[in-house]
Amino acid sequence: MLVIPRAQWNKGQEATREGMKKIKEIMPFPWLGAHPDTGSEFINHFVVNWCKEVKIDFSRSRPNRKNDNMYVEERNGHVIRKTVGYVTLNCFEAVGAMNGLYDVLTPYLMHFVAVRRMIEKEKIGSRYRRVYEKMAKTPYQRILEHSEVDVEIKEKLRQEHAKPNPLILKREIDKRVRNVYDVQKRFGKS
Repeated sequence: MLVIPRAQWNKGQEATREGMKKIKEIMPFPWLGAHPDTGSEFINHFVVNWCKEVKIDFSRSRPNRKNDNMYVEERNGHVIRKTVGYVTLNCFEAVGAMNGLYDVLTPYLMHFVAVRRMIEKEKIGSRYRRVYEKMAKTPYQRILEHSEVDVEIKEKLRQEHAKPNPLILKREIDKRVRNVYDVQKRFGKS
C-alpha cells in the first residue's frame, strides 16, 4: 500500500480538494480511484466534481460500516502516530510543518519501509489463523513487480530510488518532527 499523507487545517471542501491535488501530483502513477470514508470533507459536490474532472473513479463507504476503510485508517497508527506521536496540533502553522515532514516521509516509506501482506485468513472456532507473505516488500518493489505499471513509470522510480540515502532521510524526518513540535510550542494554544 502506497501511503501519501497530507495535512490540512480544516475539513473544508477547498482544503480537501487542494490536498487531493497535491497527492495526485506526488503519485508515481495515474490515480484511478478514490474510496474515502464517509466524512463530510470527502462527500461533497466540490470534491466529487473534481474527481470527475480528472477522471478519478469516486466510490464511498457504506453508511454505518466503520470497517469499510480499515486498511486506510490503520495507517494513521502505523505511519502518522508512530512518526509524530499523539500530540494535538492546534495551530494553522503546524499544517505547513506537517506537510514539510510528509514531503520527506513519503519517499522514505515508499522506498525503504517493507510490509508483509496478509494472503490468507481462516476462522477456526472463535479465533483467526492468518498467513502472511514470506518476504516483506516496499511499495517501490511492488510497483516494479506489477505488470500493469508502464515501463516509463518504473524507470522514473528506479532513478528516484537511486538518489536517497535512508539514513539521511531518517535524520531529516527526525529534524522535521522536532520542527512540528517547535511550531506547536510557538504558535499553539495551551
